[in-house]
Amino acid sequence: MIERRKSFRYTVLLPIRVSALDTVGQAAHEGTVFDVSSAGVCFTLAKEQSLQVGARVQLNISLPEPNSTIEGIGRIVREGPSANGNAVSLAATFEQCELKRGQSVR
Repeated sequence: MIERRKSFRYTVLLPIRVSALDTVGQAAHEGTVFDVSSAGVCFTLAKEQSLQVGARVQLNISLPEPNSTIEGIGRIVREGPSANGNAVSLAATFEQCELKRGQSVR
């Protein structure tokens, strides 16, 4: 199989908070990132928290360094099953993202 990705992906396990930007009043979803690159992120959410493909989202990934996050705006591009039957796997591309170090995490 030929690798088509343009950016190297890093396998990680990090907490993520995802909020839909197109939906007013929807609560943020908590999940787990399992791989990330400069182009996007793959993560899992509980099935009942799944987001629609095409949705614009705010992404906040907590990093191991204290008070550090990757914050960005992205779009959900893929949804599929996860290894855990109670979760769904989602992929989002970054439209913009920023590494924030040593700042308080929201």
